[in-house]
Amino acid sequence: MTGLAGALLLAGACLCMGGAAAGRLRARVRLLRQFEGALELMERELSYAGTEVPELLEKLSGPTEAGAFFRRCAGGLADPDRPPLSRLWRDGLEGLPLGEGERALLEEAGQVLGRYDSAGQCAALGRVREELAAARRSAEEERDRMGRVYWTVGGATGLLLVILLT
Repeated sequence: MTGLAGALLLAGACLCMGGAAAGRLRARVRLLRQFEGALELMERELSYAGTEVPELLEKLSGPTEAGAFFRRCAGGLADPDRPPLSRLWRDGLEGLPLGEGERALLEEAGQVLGRYDSAGQCAALGRVREELAAARRSAEEERDRMGRVYWTVGGATGLLLVILLT
């Protein structure tokens, strides 16, 4: 009886590992969608309202993972001995569930904020947003395809282990 319980726990753990891998793919898509929306809002605020970058970062702060990123950047700007915004931005992207290409795209956005006139910033942000939308669509396809694979492999591995151990 104990052996069966242990085997079932092991099978459940394998299934959970597959689910966790699929969850990371979902989190990446969700974060890309959040950044895509934030870049669109930044474009509008810079072009129509002429919002300054520190105020803009505060507006983008919120309960989402991207909102927390913007809150960290805004908090870093309040520090009198702060590094440049581009560095705060780059450092803030570390640890987020993004691919290298997506991270590089977002780093480009951080390079232009506050350095150029509003038209130049809007043009750069628009280009980054369009490329990020393409990356998001690709990540959605990967999530749909590989998410099922991770669940299946996790379940199959667990089942195999149950068979081998019983």
